[in-house]
Amino acid sequence: MGFIKLASELAYGQSVQEWDDAVAEIVAACREHQKDGELVIQFKFTPDKGGQILILDSFKASIPEADRMKTIMFVQRDGSLGRRDPRQPELPMREVTIPAQQAGGQEESVG
Repeated sequence: MGFIKLASELAYGQSVQEWDDAVAEIVAACREHQKDGELVIQFKFTPDKGGQILILDSFKASIPEADRMKTIMFVQRDGSLGRRDPRQPELPMREVTIPAQQAGGQEESVG
């Protein structure tokens, strides 16, 4: 029995279906994330009594994933983490009013 026939007979065809599903998933993920994927199929052959050979197949699919977003955090003076850099001073913010003649007839607040 050749490889193709052997592969189709493993686990009554269930193995080939699982490999086929894995290939479809890998291809879709490769296209989506523009990264490499991999499918490794392995057979283990064990001689048994009476001239039999036991075959155990296994496979491992490496499916590409999206890069995880990184978050920048700063160590605060008390040792905790925060989004604001404690070394950077806060900017003084104030409300600015635009006179009516510059705002198109109505006084406008910005801020």
